[in-house]
Amino acid sequence: MHPAASSMALVRKTPCLLSSIRGERCAASLLEGGMIKVMSFRRFALHMAVWSGVFAFWLIVTRGHHPTLTIAASSTAVLVSSFALAVYANHLFLLPTFARQRFWLRYAVALSATIVLLDLMAVLLVQFIYDRLWGADPLRYGFWFNMASDGFGIVVHLVAAMLAVWVAGFIRRSASAQQSAL
Repeated sequence: MHPAASSMALVRKTPCLLSSIRGERCAASLLEGGMIKVMSFRRFALHMAVWSGVFAFWLIVTRGHHPTLTIAASSTAVLVSSFALAVYANHLFLLPTFARQRFWLRYAVALSATIVLLDLMAVLLVQFIYDRLWGADPLRYGFWFNMASDGFGIVVHLVAAMLAVWVAGFIRRSASAQQSAL
């Protein structure tokens, strides 16, 4: 198959792809046959602001645990990225794939595997950052302590994001019910 024909087949299978290339919004969702969901600029800006706030919070809280500001910022960026990846993997892939079909055990296993994998990658990357920028640090807390604390952080951010999505949906439903009552 010619590469151009292959890309046109992809566009036909995912109508939102062409809309996103043109800069238009698309109403299809991931739950509807694997279509691509295009996020509005307003929602994207909100997500960026929230994750920037999470980054700033953790940078301020953990600054004293790192020898330099560069290491603190780099380590915090890695950890917040792992938190965000876990949240989006859960919300955009795991929940629609497993929870919607009520495959709760598969969902739990997939979510646990995602958390462990992201945790491992974050810990190893932070250790790499330390080794490159600081050298062997005798004050390093240790691999298993970092795995436990960073894994706990991922779980906390997952739960917080799930609560935020639930609260936003509740507010949206309440506002819609009040509009229809008028």
